[in-house]
Amino acid sequence: MANYKIICEDTYGKEFFKKLTEKLKKQNRISKSLSIDVTHLNSTKCNSKLTRVIKANIDEYDKIIIITDADGQDKNEILEKVKRHIPDEYENRIRVIILDYSIEDWIYVGLGDSFSKSKKPLEILKEKYNYEKFHLPKYVEEINIEDLQNFPSFRDFLNRLNCA
Repeated sequence: MANYKIICEDTYGKEFFKKLTEKLKKQNRISKSLSIDVTHLNSTKCNSKLTRVIKANIDEYDKIIIITDADGQDKNEILEKVKRHIPDEYENRIRVIILDYSIEDWIYVGLGDSFSKSKKPLEILKEKYNYEKFHLPKYVEEINIEDLQNFPSFRDFLNRLNCA
């Protein structure tokens, strides 16, 4: 049985990812035997605490998946900022997934809307659905995984979970 740790930036992401991974297991999109623990870290980009969290958890988990927001910025720059905090000796066990804007990208696409970089999905969700950040976990049941599976960052997430 593989044992993974997900580190996310969003306060409500911890519950969101727990519910999402359970949904993925129920739909046989990831192994039911996969053990997944989720931790919230305020920022995964320029945060020296990330290094401490990795070192404190690396022996307990087979892989650590770091999910970080790009907030519309260049994803390669964001990746470099995160990688500065990943100790070299652990980099083969750590995967970084960078969201175009935020986790709300997945909610927006999972609700059947077409992703566009002209306006942040979070802003559209607020306007269209009266969305607030604390609603994040409840949207797991509403999103359609079929709509999401071809979205690049979500597909990367699924691939990371299926690659023990």
